Amino acid sequence: MKERNQTCDNIFKQIKEINFPQWQGIPGECDYSNFDANFTRISDIFGANMLGKSIIQTHYRVYKIDGYSGNLCAWFRENELILIEAKSPQFTDLKTQKDLIAAFGNPVAKLSYSQEFLLQPEGEWIYPGKGISLFLDDTKQKIMQINLFHSCTLEHYIQTIRNSYERSEEFPTE
Repeated sequence: MKERNQTCDNIFKQIKEINFPQWQGIPGECDYSNFDANFTRISDIFGANMLGKSIIQTHYRVYKIDGYSGNLCAWFRENELILIEAKSPQFTDLKTQKDLIAAFGNPVAKLSYSQEFLLQPEGEWIYPGKGISLFLDDTKQKIMQINLFHSCTLEHYIQTIRNSYERSEEFPTE
């Protein structure tokens, strides 16, 4: 699926401002080196994990950024930017979060996820055509994490992008 009217600069601004109502997916021309040049790494160490049900090895690095108490995690295969996990976005208020959830409307799918050993049934709301999923708390009003990716089908997201948060290891910089 094609990302519409998005540029790397535009999506990086949306990430930095925690402003996602117009999100349409990571543009095809926006690769990992673009991301890496625009955000500050926590360290040069990168890790590897398997993403998706297809269990595809993918590297990641963690980045610090104001407005996210859990930082950003960028996932990449070679230079292809696969997934950006925006953890613990610090919205100005609950209304802003409710407005964002309302702006996206009904998700294509609602999947369960675990948050610090606590299962959140139907807590991941997935909008694959827009390249975004929202991880909600048990009230379904507070956004705990936002996953950003290229617009795709639900099947593609589940098979090649979705993080199961298992089998992780770290590697030093080469």
